[in-house]
Amino acid sequence: MKAVYINTNINNINPFLRDLDEQKKEMEKFLLKNKISYDNITEFAEENNSEQFTRRKKVNDMLNFFSNEEIKELYILDLKVIDSDQIYALMIVNQLKQQGINIFIKNAYKIAGYVRVSTEKQTKKGVSIDTQK
Repeated sequence: MKAVYINTNINNINPFLRDLDEQKKEMEKFLLKNKISYDNITEFAEENNSEQFTRRKKVNDMLNFFSNEEIKELYILDLKVIDSDQIYALMIVNQLKQQGINIFIKNAYKIAGYVRVSTEKQTKKGVSIDTQK
């Protein structure tokens, strides 16, 4: 099984974005603590250097990545969302769930107007993300 870290920082302006090595170490700790076996940690992230880069393309690229990798379980260390990007991150999560991928999210952040919210709720049906002030 592969563990995948998703960087949903579409606009690359996320003040919570940390060093990638630090992120991988934290992901490894999370997996070990929960006794989850994995082959390796893959990071999915793209640089946004083009003005023609669209959020829709980002969603499609991510969905294609997970389809091609044949991933059945996805462990997201941090789901980071900025303002209007939230809907696109949730589209990715919901689409992956429809593809039959089990998704577990450790942290979810919404950054808007300097308000940081973070909650996680796991239900029998899967993971739902709530936001609160």
